Amino acid sequence: MTPGNYIRKRREAAGLTVDELALRLETIPAVSAMTRAQWLTMMETDVAPISISAINAIVSFISLDETVLDALALIRAGVALSSPQICIECGCSEHDPCCDEDGKPTCWWISEELCSCCVPLAGQAIAQ
Repeated sequence: MTPGNYIRKRREAAGLTVDELALRLETIPAVSAMTRAQWLTMMETDVAPISISAINAIVSFISLDETVLDALALIRAGVALSSPQICIECGCSEHDPCCDEDGKPTCWWISEELCSCCVPLAGQAIAQ
């Protein structure tokens, strides 16, 4: 998983589209929501670098684990690390599990790449 893909998975798990997240983000200097959406898409596809200021803005609206993001960036840069355990469907990790409305963790690992909350989603994808 790449850093951009991780951010995309966490945004989707939060139930936000790129456009919805772009509308919530503020930039200095101010840029249009369309430009912010293009910038987010470029980050999520690993075309544009992900800056600290971008991460700080994004984590106000979606749950990201910066340790996981840092590890993915180092792996992408060629540093030999073992990949953190991340759900391939929602992007949750042991540091940032799926949670209920009260913030209590609701998932556990079903396999190396799939959390319990995403088992129904994975089954639907296989059936289609």
